[in-house]
Amino acid sequence: MGFMQKMIKEIVFFLTTVLLVGCSNFHFDNAMPFEAAKLKSFNNGLMGNYYFSDSILKLKEDIYYNARYFSNLYTTRDSITLISAHVSITQQKVYYTGSLKFYYNINKVDTSRIVLEHKKEKKTYENNFIIFEGQFSDTLINLTKKDKLKQYRGKYYLNQYIDEHIWDIYQLGIRKDSLLSIGIVNHKDQEKLMAYLMNKNQVLGNTIHLSDIEFYNFIEKGGFRDRYRFTRE
Repeated sequence: MGFMQKMIKEIVFFLTTVLLVGCSNFHFDNAMPFEAAKLKSFNNGLMGNYYFSDSILKLKEDIYYNARYFSNLYTTRDSITLISAHVSITQQKVYYTGSLKFYYNINKVDTSRIVLEHKKEKKTYENNFIIFEGQFSDTLINLTKKDKLKQYRGKYYLNQYIDEHIWDIYQLGIRKDSLLSIGIVNHKDQEKLMAYLMNKNQVLGNTIHLSDIEFYNFIEKGGFRDRYRFTRE
């Protein structure tokens, strides 16, 4: 796996990361909320195209600058990574696309090492910078298949089917100013849920069982705390 593929794998579970990074080591055993009615499609007011509007994206020790706002910042750095991403919502699908650009000042970095790390990526030059670029895209939710869409207290819950009794869940909300918020379960959420549920023997492998009451309590106490913002185009 090349360097770019590793970076994209980390980002995709947001953006999936969307964009988006997801519950890489953590899954629910049912679509949630369990007893909530399943919606057949997204409403017309939610459908559309959205661009990633957070100024930066932090993953572990890495920082990705939004290319929409920092397109020229690379000229002041020895190296920098720019990200751009979009989410599109149709009647029955949510999918995302994006790109990463890695800029390196060839007068300030070890170019032989950099070229080796990015050997599978597109390479270009601009003045004294070497640039590597990669694209990513994927479908986050497809309601024509086994994925499910549910709603609770004004927020949507995107239930992505992985396998039988293995679901990844994303929280989606929208405000009147057309700001879309995608929430995922982060490591702190995972640790708290695992510690709580292991005492109740409700953990099987990497999957967790929650009743609706437990799921609602999880939400009220700050679950889905990693959030990524998108603004309507």
